[in-house]
Amino acid sequence: MKRGRRRRWPWLLLIMIVAGGALGWWLNGRSSSSMERRSISSAGVKRNFAWFTPESIALEGGRHPLVIVLHSLGMEGEGIAFIGAWGAPAEQERFMLAFPDGFNDSWNAGVCCGASMRNGVADVTFINDLVAWARQQPNVDPNRISLAGFSNGGMLALAVACNPPDGLVSVATSGSLPTAGCTPELPPDVMLITSSSDPIVPPDGGFGTLARQDVSGPFPSLDDSVRLMSESTGCGKARPGEAPFPGTFTTRTCADDARLDTAYWPQLGHNYDGRVTELMVWWLGLGSPAGRN
Repeated sequence: MKRGRRRRWPWLLLIMIVAGGALGWWLNGRSSSSMERRSISSAGVKRNFAWFTPESIALEGGRHPLVIVLHSLGMEGEGIAFIGAWGAPAEQERFMLAFPDGFNDSWNAGVCCGASMRNGVADVTFINDLVAWARQQPNVDPNRISLAGFSNGGMLALAVACNPPDGLVSVATSGSLPTAGCTPELPPDVMLITSSSDPIVPPDGGFGTLARQDVSGPFPSLDDSVRLMSESTGCGKARPGEAPFPGTFTTRTCADDARLDTAYWPQLGHNYDGRVTELMVWWLGLGSPAGRN
């Protein structure tokens, strides 16, 4: 797939994210860890991703959980690795990481976003193919694969969850709402991190500041999204929970013991950094102590 001439406006979003971001990816020890550039063929096109193996896994082997992290609009895979400081928790908790690249730094998640949306890029197929490839890798537990995504990347993660591939157990998103015109299935478990101060993807829905039709269509609201997922999967009544972040955590138990959780983080805005990664790692059950599980 050849990259077309890039639009210049996404750098504004990238600068905003980095301004609140973390340098931890580079400041924490990575001496013997491995970040490799890899590719697979998907829908007849070469698709690229970064593949991270922590030092402990490289030395000791064994099968471990994998988190596939999907970047926002205007970024590439290693960008979300950097601002999210994913390296340190992967080293400490011993899980693998993959950071795929979208076409022209965007993902096709239905009504969002950018070049991938306009060109109808088969991004859901790509992530499904990446999951299938990852399940064959010797250090990956084929039944403990999760998706994490920010903004446009989270929207794609929710689109993948509408028809989840084998091995996908959890989807954690921040600054994202379902935009593919389908209802994510439960399981996999789903957590939506939202903020009332988010001007890009507001929880009330609508366009936010992405009001250009060639960038995004309107977003659904958080309430409507949660209601549809709850109704389609027989979720129980929402109840409060505790989580390691400065906000309100709500959880629901659904059919097949699936979870539908929301993390309302008032002051987060449309930002992603190591604090969000820490919440996701906790919720995915990868941290010590073992998160929500």
